[in-house]
Amino acid sequence: DGNSAWMTQVFPDGFAYAVVLEISGASVKMACEGAEVSALLEGGGETVRCHLTIQTGQGVAAEDLVAQGRRQLAKIEESGDLDATHTQWWADFWRQGWISLPDKTVENLWYTEIYKVASCSRPGGQAPGQLGHWSGYPDPPWRGDYHTNINVQQNFWPVYTANRLELGAPLYEMYLGMLDQVVEETSRSGMPGARYPRGHGKNGVSNSPGSLNGGMWPGSGPWICAHFWWHFEMTRDEAFLRECYPIFTECLAFFLAYVGEPDSTGRYN
Repeated sequence: DGNSAWMTQVFPDGFAYAVVLEISGASVKMACEGAEVSALLEGGGETVRCHLTIQTGQGVAAEDLVAQGRRQLAKIEESGDLDATHTQWWADFWRQGWISLPDKTVENLWYTEIYKVASCSRPGGQAPGQLGHWSGYPDPPWRGDYHTNINVQQNFWPVYTANRLELGAPLYEMYLGMLDQVVEETSRSGMPGARYPRGHGKNGVSNSPGSLNGGMWPGSGPWICAHFWWHFEMTRDEAFLRECYPIFTECLAFFLAYVGEPDSTGRYN
């Protein structure tokens, strides 16, 4: 459609995606042959820009995802100089905190890792899973999912001590967003509260519900809750605490039921 092209796919379970491309700065002739799309640029000036977005959804029509992607790309066009915006964002980011260590290898590792977190976890975005947002595989190891027995959590450990608290927002949004579904799934096992699965997708559905080597692991909740608490400890943001309070109460309700009654000293074992 003019200088735009897109590709969509809908999976049997209703999950769908759309890859939307728009080219500006030249007239474009696009052709589609099978699974390949080619573009011939004509009459371009010194600068030709290619903007691409990927939209996903569950139970969403493919054409709606395309429209959503085109709206997002239109906003990019209206935002002006992307290079200047990008440069200013990183300049502001690095001013939030830095380190200097005698061991420059360790120092460089710190900068590399906090850069990676900032590149794949920002407010309004999707929380990174096992492999961040990058994988060279169409079917990556562990499906590139979320593993809550250390993998997801360690992605976000640096944001608290590095004074980049805003980078934790996608993690909080994801786990609060799936809380109702997790509570409902936990109730099917005859238990109260929330038992977050060890391995899951963005919607919180376990990808190995019957696996005895981890699918039934009960320990995800406290590790997830720790991140919410660390954020509150460092911000004293009472509005945030009120918002995330349900995840504390639901995870605690599950654990109290899981470990049983306290002993004579009042301790849970």
